[in-house]
Amino acid sequence: MMNRKLWKVLPGTVLAGMMLASAASWSGAHPRGPEGGEGRMPGHVFEQLDLEAEQREQIKTLAESSREESKADHQRRWEIEEALREMRADFNADEAHALADELGAISARSAYRMAQTQSAIFQVLTPEQRTELDQLIEQHKERRKERFGARF
Repeated sequence: MMNRKLWKVLPGTVLAGMMLASAASWSGAHPRGPEGGEGRMPGHVFEQLDLEAEQREQIKTLAESSREESKADHQRRWEIEEALREMRADFNADEAHALADELGAISARSAYRMAQTQSAIFQVLTPEQRTELDQLIEQHKERRKERFGARF
């Protein structure tokens, strides 16, 4: 009886953990663009905004700070994912649940940090650059919808 319950719960638990890990991995700032990029936006976006040297430096500093703050969470996320994978032979529901909860907390911190960094970057821009950035983001959303459909 317990074995049947386990086989009903295990796939969902593993899938939920993988989904959280996947979502969490996209939550933090990732280096992109020619010099490592500024935050999660590709370098060409900032080229289109015609940033001043001082703006580029401020944005670079904000992005680097965010990445530095994210390092411990990224490391812990990998450790949790590995621990969950290792449970396939000897599943412990309580431990898996605690790890999944911790993964959720890491994901929440990462999402908050990303939003905070994006807001700080937005504040560095002039009103005209903000308008142009908003337009570029909308264009990107439209291209993503065309490519991937309604799920985005």
